[in-house]
Amino acid sequence: MKNNTISVKKILPIAGVFNPPTPPRKHKSNTKLRSLGALLAAVFLIASIGTPAWADRKTDTERLRSAVEHGGIMKHLEALQKIANRNGGNRYVGTRGDLQTRNYIASVLTRAGFKNVQRLPVVFENFKEKTPAILELVSPTSKFYVNGLAGSPNAQFDIMQSSGNGDITANIQAVQIMDPPGPTPSSSDSGCDPAHFSSFVVGNIALIQRGTCTFSTKVANAIDAGAVGVIIFNEGQPGRTALIGALLSTPVSIPVVSAEWAVGKELYDLSLQGTVNVHMKTDAEYIHTETENIIAETSGRPDHVVMVGAHLDSVDEGPGIDDNGSGIGTLLEIAKGMQRLHIQPLNKVRFAFWGAEEEAQVGSGQYVNGLSDVDAGKIALYLNADMLGSPNFVPSVYEADYNVLPPAFASPPPAPGSIEIEQVLVDYFNGVGPSPKLLNIDQRSDYRFFLLNGIPFAAITSGFDGNKTDAEAVDFGGTAGEPYDACYHKKCDNIHNVSEDSLDLMSGALVHTIMEFAKRDVIFP
Repeated sequence: MKNNTISVKKILPIAGVFNPPTPPRKHKSNTKLRSLGALLAAVFLIASIGTPAWADRKTDTERLRSAVEHGGIMKHLEALQKIANRNGGNRYVGTRGDLQTRNYIASVLTRAGFKNVQRLPVVFENFKEKTPAILELVSPTSKFYVNGLAGSPNAQFDIMQSSGNGDITANIQAVQIMDPPGPTPSSSDSGCDPAHFSSFVVGNIALIQRGTCTFSTKVANAIDAGAVGVIIFNEGQPGRTALIGALLSTPVSIPVVSAEWAVGKELYDLSLQGTVNVHMKTDAEYIHTETENIIAETSGRPDHVVMVGAHLDSVDEGPGIDDNGSGIGTLLEIAKGMQRLHIQPLNKVRFAFWGAEEEAQVGSGQYVNGLSDVDAGKIALYLNADMLGSPNFVPSVYEADYNVLPPAFASPPPAPGSIEIEQVLVDYFNGVGPSPKLLNIDQRSDYRFFLLNGIPFAAITSGFDGNKTDAEAVDFGGTAGEPYDACYHKKCDNIHNVSEDSLDLMSGALVHTIMEFAKRDVIFP
């Protein structure tokens, strides 16, 4: 995005708050610890010769965790930044930047010693605007709202991906708006229940607030009630006021736009006083697009696969170094480390780099939906790594216990085993520092289709479009009241938009969890 650069300072650890796991993690400023870590790794390597590498869980976890550190991950991020620089500033799906990213991943895996690296074609029709969307207040006063991408200066609304086309003028009707907004994000259930539309007038435009359920659920309920268009505006809490980029999981037949809180609030207030008439226009098309999923796997039992994945594409607004170069780099370093240390897990570890995640998880969706029941049953679990280097980070794990999830996030419930994977991650974070944040399952990343197909999963992130709380700043440092990643889906998500401390913390959790399940004879006792 033009003229949209944000300076983000590197987050420094706070003494007495976060202590890295043992043995000491590697940091550029501590050559003695670095040498000690190398010596310990060498000792472990020598001791393991002639013994199956999965036999000693503690040794394996420490060896691999010591081999995976931010220095190696950053080298991959630098390579991805160079790819973006050569290709218009991004690695967007279907572009040369996307192709070069795929080539880079496959090359690293092949050089690391993986045999038969798979490049699985992903072909789909990609949603793109033909002409800019229009959102105009016709009465009681006249006003044009500013169309633009999320994060662009002055942008107030944008077309929602998978919106239908249309040019309509109609009255708006507010649907179960929570004003003032609730004290915490995802408090509003606006539009989540068909009963919210019991008095909806057929032919009106539905005005709906972001909240507990997916955008797709809200829009589907509005269409069933006879809406001819939908405006979904941000929820209104700190960190949830700006315009956000949004998409629907499946194409719909009516115009749908997302808007900032101020736009929705203005329209809602006017609707309380009388009739509000709005003009909406959307004009988009679907473009034939080709990309790939990249798959590599270790040796091990083929019917107890521990699968771990990260999406390889960026949005078209920026290079995508935190989102999701950080996931790519972390998985590549783990894969390289397992090969370099000759780790032979009891259970096969399968690394996946997904294409077209930013377009509603197309690549992972095609992969999972294309599995036979037999092959799907061989996947013991899936771990998702999306945004692991957020500058204002908070380690976060998605809550898998449907008994404590809000109803809108508990359908379908995560498969049995998901809670146990979550607990392994939580226990790791608790063992090295403050407890992680637990997030509602929002189906916004590649774990989505594993969830929908009944495969146990867990997912981690260091934060994206929310704001850090005072308590989180005390625990993890950083700045309270500021976004976890101020450059999320923006041009400034570049090589300077990454916390090395976050990379170390999140990669350690991922290594620990992979190795925990890769060596279990019974995955879920």
